[in-house]
Amino acid sequence: MSTMPPSIDDLAATLRNSTGPHFTLDPAGQASALALLRMLAGGEPVSPADLAATTGQAAEQATSFIDGLPGVYRDDQGSVVGFWGLTVAELPPHQYRVGGQDLFTWCAWDPLILTPWLGGEAQVSSVDPRTGEAVGLDIANGEIAQASHPDLTLSFKIVDEWEGDVIARFCHDVHLFTGHESARAWTLEHPGTFPISLEDGERLAQAWGRAVFPSLDPATS
Repeated sequence: MSTMPPSIDDLAATLRNSTGPHFTLDPAGQASALALLRMLAGGEPVSPADLAATTGQAAEQATSFIDGLPGVYRDDQGSVVGFWGLTVAELPPHQYRVGGQDLFTWCAWDPLILTPWLGGEAQVSSVDPRTGEAVGLDIANGEIAQASHPDLTLSFKIVDEWEGDVIARFCHDVHLFTGHESARAWTLEHPGTFPISLEDGERLAQAWGRAVFPSLDPATS
């Protein structure tokens, strides 16, 4: 049985309050996290030495910074291959093309968060998990420009704490659907989930971005 969705304002407040100490970075940390995301969007794993060279940190400082971040996935060499919703590893079904690079996101909501910080334009391709139909959207200037279906809908769930395996606890339940009815039918079979409109998903993404990067402006950073 699906969860009764809260108001979008309440859900945005819950997201802001759930960032916790691990996401509370000082301005320098926010800049380093954004640099790591942008480097990963280049399509290759990012080593601590790569981050150090880009940000001007000492190698030990960059290593310590990455070690202290939540939501980091690495390869056997210790390089970052996934971070805060973005990955260079193949992780279907959410394909994400940004800056000419073919990447993947952890869930269907991630592109709405990431794209304003990664250049403002992207193409998203995914699959409605209930019908198997292809779905997608284009993002331009950091906003939704075009959707494959007029009633494209997201599934969502409430997460009060982002520690642990966020992909398993949250991302596996956040998908794109051809419309509200398909999303509603799927969420009825997935406890804790509920449908939201794409526009509300965009509002929540903006709230999350402000919570995690309060010192940064995507237009100028």
